Amino acid sequence: QLSPSTLHAPSPCLRSPAPFLISDRLPQVENAADVLLRQSLRKGFSAFINSLPRPPLLSSFLPSPETVPTMFLLPTSSGSPLPVFRPPQELLEVLAPKLTREEELYAISLVDLIKSALGEDAATIVAGDALVDPRAASRLLLSVVSTGKLPGWTSLPPPVADAVKQVLTVLNGGSVRREEEGEGSAGSWQTNLQEVLGTLENLEEREREDLNEIVQQTGSRLWQRVLSRLEPLAG
Repeated sequence: QLSPSTLHAPSPCLRSPAPFLISDRLPQVENAADVLLRQSLRKGFSAFINSLPRPPLLSSFLPSPETVPTMFLLPTSSGSPLPVFRPPQELLEVLAPKLTREEELYAISLVDLIKSALGEDAATIVAGDALVDPRAASRLLLSVVSTGKLPGWTSLPPPVADAVKQVLTVLNGGSVRREEEGEGSAGSWQTNLQEVLGTLENLEEREREDLNEIVQQTGSRLWQRVLSRLEPLAG
């Protein structure tokens, strides 16, 4: 069951040095991740199909690419990929079912929450619009790197760290934020980002292990959902 209260399920691990506090909310975290993942897959699929070149004179006589049966290797619980011959659209509907109206509203609330906390680029990625705005990921990564608090960043050799920064800067046209962002809005979410990264950086060993366990369990649960949805096609 989705409700506005579940929007804040992940917040304790960002604001409190005790990530194990949300271990009892794993189902809510899993549902939120599943909704956003399905939304991202459906948006990414549409963007990819729309970007495919089509012959101007023959396109009206050719079937749509998403309806043409194609060979896919499906993952299975046994670990052995299973070949299937299905239209991409059919596979998408099974793998990422269309969001209900309630789930759509829930996704919008989640994206708004991410936007207010971590900025437009983070929201773009979470919303599944990275293919529409491919610079969003590199801008966000450059913002994280610029704080100097990215976990594991200090262990990189200085030449490597500098090279990564230079590449990201070139990709972003020398800017860490979007052109339409003002100094005030950019400063607000960048401060939040520094606080989040600072909290993660200062976690104690047990707290870090608890957080890793939560991430791993969520990923495992999502993977099991994927396998369950694909079972009818594999059968």
